[in-house]
Amino acid sequence: MKQLPLYFLLCLAGLLAAWGMALMAPDEATPEHPGLRVYLGEGCIHCHSQYRRPEGVDLQMWGSPSDPVAEADRQHPVLFGNRRQGPDLSNVGLRRSRQWNRLHLQQPREVRRGSRMPSYAYLFRDDDPRGEALLDYLQSLGEENREQWLQFIASWQPEVSLSGGDPVEGERLYREYCAGCHGARGRGNGPVATQLEPAPRDLAQPSGWIWVTPNLAGADRRLELARLIKFGRPGTSMAGTEWLEDRDLANLIGFVDELEQNK
Repeated sequence: MKQLPLYFLLCLAGLLAAWGMALMAPDEATPEHPGLRVYLGEGCIHCHSQYRRPEGVDLQMWGSPSDPVAEADRQHPVLFGNRRQGPDLSNVGLRRSRQWNRLHLQQPREVRRGSRMPSYAYLFRDDDPRGEALLDYLQSLGEENREQWLQFIASWQPEVSLSGGDPVEGERLYREYCAGCHGARGRGNGPVATQLEPAPRDLAQPSGWIWVTPNLAGADRRLELARLIKFGRPGTSMAGTEWLEDRDLANLIGFVDELEQNK
């Protein structure tokens, strides 16, 4: 039998896919949520997954693994993702505020130096509804798991000691991940600080650490700081840095302790 040309096979595959879509029910063929349509249209699925894997770093960064059967039934279309260039978004509504997501979509490298995220500022221009629709969708992700996520944060423990961090290395990490909001010396005057409400805290003042229990010291204080730095504060624009290793957290704590001492 004579082989069919490759381009013919590709055309045939495209026609079959279109035919399959035409046979779907309207709610299966076209997502109902306007923000999900933006998410798909802008190709977010090519860099972000919505599936917490049952092994590896996912368990330390984003909590308990996803149930693939339940997720396949819930997601229309299925959004597990084909590769992960950026973080998993299955519970991003718990991990990032709407305000933070808006800034990061528009000014990614002002918020996080070196971010690979392209700017999507055009989605917010000239009363374009796509930007706010996308934010609506992102903020809905994970809401059903809020209590589970808060319990996960409260139970997280580092695998190494958080004492003796290197403040020099901590400053390098701070400038990359924290200075966009808090400023180079922690005074709450980073490049995007004026666009946040409430404004980022002045970390050189003891009162700046409003989410750390007052008068805590030693290992207890370092543990609270590590949880805050790693997971942020749900419901606020204090975003986490879930991918950092325990030694990185110790180094960051060493640096922010110096901010207060050298104010």
